[in-house]
Amino acid sequence: MKSVDEMPKKNKFESNIAKADASAKKSYFDKAIGDFVDHYVFKGLPGNDDDDFVKNYALCSIFLTLVVLQMKDTASEGDGDRNLINQKLLLTIFKSLGTYSKYAIEMFHSIAEIEVMLTQQRSEEYKWGFFSNWKGGQGENIEDDLVQEICNKLSKEVVQHMGCKQNNRSY
Repeated sequence: MKSVDEMPKKNKFESNIAKADASAKKSYFDKAIGDFVDHYVFKGLPGNDDDDFVKNYALCSIFLTLVVLQMKDTASEGDGDRNLINQKLLLTIFKSLGTYSKYAIEMFHSIAEIEVMLTQQRSEEYKWGFFSNWKGGQGENIEDDLVQEICNKLSKEVVQHMGCKQNNRSY
């Protein structure tokens, strides 16, 4: 497009996409976002990108947003295989950032346990044991560390509601 008034010639919406059913909209969305991610995030653009800090910042923001969304979806589905993929990706991210090297070590340790150090049965238990499901149903899982935080919060609230001057004899 040469001006704002001109109509787009590339990457136009499909005809009547607004009136299409949910599956058609989802497939169009997946295709459009997939093409965008393939082109700008995974492949990048040819040329010298070192000088275009705005584009580098935008691409980094998009990439990290997609990583976070992927991790949230993995947790809600309770998918141990995808979680292992996320851990491998996070290992490279944390390793590239010098200040987060302790997290890279933890990711490496977790991956090594799952893939090498544990027996097959223990490895599967460890891989699939990162999530809990309190509500039941598909897509209702939460991370185990969040479960621990909730339990700690509830325990503290119980103690706070006991009132002052409570001891073992007060029960």
